[in-house]
Amino acid sequence: WFSFDRTDEYQLCNFILEFKALMFISIGFVCLAIGAVQSHLCLTLSPHEHYCRSIGPGASPTFYWEISWFVVQAANVWVAFLYLPFSNNRAGGVVPRSTKG
Repeated sequence: WFSFDRTDEYQLCNFILEFKALMFISIGFVCLAIGAVQSHLCLTLSPHEHYCRSIGPGASPTFYWEISWFVVQAANVWVAFLYLPFSNNRAGGVVPRSTKG
């Protein structure tokens, strides 16, 4: 977030797209798998008792910390999105090289 030019339209769009793709994989698929395993374990660990309050999804002591970081990540993308109207298109000044000898 700190290493790119926020006035360049391409870099802002690239940041938004790459960050959302990474969030889809890391938060989407990985958290889906972890939550499914935790839910399965809390329901099937004992036939007489359910342990969902202690080992179920959302029962981790770091749950609120993880949710707050998710909000920070989403806010980063929205800030980059709000920078877009104030950015400059710098691709128009680039002249492509000729491929003919």
